[in-house]
Amino acid sequence: AEAPALIIAGPGTGKTSTLVGRVAYLVEDRGISPDTILALTFSNKAAREMRERLAALLQSEQTSSDSLLAPQAMPTVSTIHAFCGDLIRRYAPLVGLRPDFRLISETEGYFLLRQVAADLVLHHYQPLASPGLHFPALLAAISRAKDELAGPERYTEVARSLAERAKTAEERYAAERALEAANVYTSYQHQLLARGDADFGDLIRLAVQLLTEQPEILAEVRTRYQHVLVDEFQDINRAMGVLLHIISAQTTSLWAVGDADQAIYRFRGASPANLAQFTTDYPQAQVRSLRRNYRSSRDILVAAASVASAVLGGERAPLEAARTGHDTDRDVAAITLATAPNEQAELAGLAKKIRQHQESGRPLSDQVVLCRTRRQCQRVASALAEAGIPTRTPTPLLEQDDSKDMLSVLSLLGDLSGSGLLRAGNISDHSFSKQEARAILATARREHQVPLLVLLQRLDSVEQLTPLGRKGLESLGEIVSELRQASDVFTAVARYIFSYTHIGQDLLRQVRQTCESGPPAPSTSVDGVGPARVAQLLGLARAFEDQQRSLRARAPAFPGTRAQSQHADWTAFLEYVRVLLVLRQETAGVDEGAGADGDSVQILTVHASKGLEFPVVYLPGLADRRFPMQRQGNSVPLLPGLSKDELLEARDPDAHFAEEACLFYVALTRARDEVVLSRADYYGRMRYKPSPFLLPIRQSLGERIVTEHWLGAPFSHDGAESHATSVIRESTAAVLSSSVASPVSLSKPPSGPLRHGEVEVYQRCPRQYAYRYVYKLQPREVGLTTLRHALQAALYKLQQRLAKSGRRANGRKPAQFGLPEALKLFESEWARRLEQERHVQTGGDDGASASPLPEPTTIAGDAFLELYRRHGRQVIERAWTQMAALHRSEEPDRSSSQLAFDAPETRFDEQVTVQVRGRELSIVLDRVERGAAAAVAGGTEVGAGSIPSAPTRLVRHRLGTSNPGKPDLHALLYSLAAQKSGAGEPELYSHNLTTGELDQVTLDERKLSKLHEELDSVLEGIDRGFFPPRPDPAICHSCPFLLVCPA
Repeated sequence: AEAPALIIAGPGTGKTSTLVGRVAYLVEDRGISPDTILALTFSNKAAREMRERLAALLQSEQTSSDSLLAPQAMPTVSTIHAFCGDLIRRYAPLVGLRPDFRLISETEGYFLLRQVAADLVLHHYQPLASPGLHFPALLAAISRAKDELAGPERYTEVARSLAERAKTAEERYAAERALEAANVYTSYQHQLLARGDADFGDLIRLAVQLLTEQPEILAEVRTRYQHVLVDEFQDINRAMGVLLHIISAQTTSLWAVGDADQAIYRFRGASPANLAQFTTDYPQAQVRSLRRNYRSSRDILVAAASVASAVLGGERAPLEAARTGHDTDRDVAAITLATAPNEQAELAGLAKKIRQHQESGRPLSDQVVLCRTRRQCQRVASALAEAGIPTRTPTPLLEQDDSKDMLSVLSLLGDLSGSGLLRAGNISDHSFSKQEARAILATARREHQVPLLVLLQRLDSVEQLTPLGRKGLESLGEIVSELRQASDVFTAVARYIFSYTHIGQDLLRQVRQTCESGPPAPSTSVDGVGPARVAQLLGLARAFEDQQRSLRARAPAFPGTRAQSQHADWTAFLEYVRVLLVLRQETAGVDEGAGADGDSVQILTVHASKGLEFPVVYLPGLADRRFPMQRQGNSVPLLPGLSKDELLEARDPDAHFAEEACLFYVALTRARDEVVLSRADYYGRMRYKPSPFLLPIRQSLGERIVTEHWLGAPFSHDGAESHATSVIRESTAAVLSSSVASPVSLSKPPSGPLRHGEVEVYQRCPRQYAYRYVYKLQPREVGLTTLRHALQAALYKLQQRLAKSGRRANGRKPAQFGLPEALKLFESEWARRLEQERHVQTGGDDGASASPLPEPTTIAGDAFLELYRRHGRQVIERAWTQMAALHRSEEPDRSSSQLAFDAPETRFDEQVTVQVRGRELSIVLDRVERGAAAAVAGGTEVGAGSIPSAPTRLVRHRLGTSNPGKPDLHALLYSLAAQKSGAGEPELYSHNLTTGELDQVTLDERKLSKLHEELDSVLEGIDRGFFPPRPDPAICHSCPFLLVCPA
């Protein structure tokens, strides 16, 4: 077909060959110069593959015609973003950038956004518990807006329009959030422009701006590229569509390949509408279809077409199978549908099925498991590992065990809690056990030292070390001492790998062996670290140093940037790594652990499988709300009015379902010979219906489907495990095969009263509980807890000062204690708490001197200090206003839901001890208010463990703008404390110090029963030493143990 043309190329129809053939036709048959051809793809891998195939084709043609000719010119083959980047690089000043502008990464964008947010008041997008929680979503929203060619001005205009049209409370709330996101976008882009830099989302937007505003440059581009070919046209976004139209509309040179049934990237801004509008945008366009599939057997194609017809609309005939069937010597059905009673049985059946295929002659490397989510990949990988089946799973660099082990060594230089010791012993060059790591930590606590000082200078004082463990710790101490002298992080990482350990030597031996005799056996790899992974770690360190140099170069323009030090900035590097983990943007590579070099099953997400093919494909977890997944909420959704597609989706509730169907279609069509579909009736304690994608397959294939029922026994757990603990286990179903994920061993259950804060930490994440209260790590962090402590102390002192100044003394004006004095109280307490968090002791109990360690340049939470301080001042101002008004007035109306601090007698931080399951729980009540009657009747001093027999209000303090939500364990603990009063029925309240709202908390029998079950589960888990990680972005984002946690 002549351009303009759209080629509808279904899976397995040879679209890459078709694109290459199109170039060959232009060059050979029409005599077009290759350097006037532009071929655009979406990934570097696809561009590289096309470039190699074109080079082989064109060079062979030249050789066959005349070998004496000059070297053959080549078409320009590039990703769309790289093409735009090269264009902008040549004309940067014309779009407001520096000639040597920097294309900042998403990680750098995060740090820039954090800098911007420090100067903004964000009520919706900066929760106090985790101020950076929404930053990834905000960055994605900014990028998504740029995909729609919407700058900050347009975004703000649409947000204001939403606010003007808002009528309901829900609409006003959405408009407030939109306006707040617009303010963030405006400030973020202003900072980028001030630097003269651009981010990834700017590339296409600025290219469109350049070609629109500079006609002579557009003419130059059109003259240079007279033929434009585009791969995966269904995945382009609006900005890309506009760019392509600008370049090729007048020359009618666009030749695109795509398939709407494989549109799986709408969530990243891809707009399949570009396919539907192709003939409108290019009226002379021809539309052709490739119908012959060279990959899959007929039944697989029938199954895929049935799902597409049922869900995506329009009757679809199956693609024509070029193969007469799958392997002619294999009498096996193409589609198998298996059911199981629960997920454990399903995974056991999956493992058995893989073994059956292997025994029948199908290598493990011919088999792949495709999963809807990465979490599901982890569960499958763990199950197959337990069954002894080697696997390969693409895992992000920083989520791989050996990478974390090496980073744990580096963390000892910047994290003075010593958490890195828990993993550093996994590396054979300095091997020691976790018990020996705990001995170091215990000695540090006993001697009031930081663990690093004990490691470097006081190792002789550590007991319970084996000779081998002591040798490993001495080696680690020597290495850390050397690393402390490194001038930069890249140098330190390189020396650690190639000089201080045998990792580098082993890698060189692997490379040499591969060159001489093929891949080495897995056993030749020390610590399982492969060359690609080491290259990625070094690249990560280099990227960090590049960012630091860029920041230092702009230091005069950006106050607060740290000057260059003589030594590596390890705290900044650890923060950089944390952000990479949060964004999950660092390089991903195939897991190079056991089985990577031999026959193994590959486990991929469906998205990662796009463009690949496998003889046998397994699709587990085919239950409704799992595949298809429920639509996930977006904290920063694309604003209605920015995208035509988004308006369409708002009117079409099935749009998400259709995208899930496209994903399932892609999964099915990865298979050449066989597909094994499986589902369970129960996942955890919930019963699930079959995936709606299965019905069309049943109807289209009928008896040609083989059905199986997998009844494999669930994986063994401790037979004594109770229902309560099993609930916890189910909620942490992402079991990890790493040895560090095994339960923490306890010699005996913890003794003494259990503080209510410990209970809440375990409920949030059992693994974090282990780090804090079993390993007793003491990270230095500034966060919500710091603010709470400072406010509690300040509120108590404020209440005391106002009481002394005169409480409603016959209407007389009390002694002056104004707002400035109240704010000074808070500032004093805030400074004191910060000093406590920052304080690093370097002298032991015995008075022995020790060489001091440098104070960390930053500690966790430093970036949000001003946010916390500003919030604390607002709380104190509100509290002072209420307290001062009450002290000047008559007895207030206690029925008001907005009143607080109104009792004649108020105490803060009272401690009560209660018994639950034979365990003592120590509960600290934020505030106890006693009315006038209570003050007269009781009149006695309240000691720990008792509350006077009088009506009281037990008040829990909250911070932030979130709603109170449903009653939680905290409410139950306050209820238990109320019961301890022994007389009357104390009232429970929740007081939001941020908003001033005072809500009474009521717990009916049903709520109490459920909360008691949760509390029993927590206590039993603690007693049993069961501390699995429980991944949750809202918690992990700000967890100080993120770098060492196995989750």
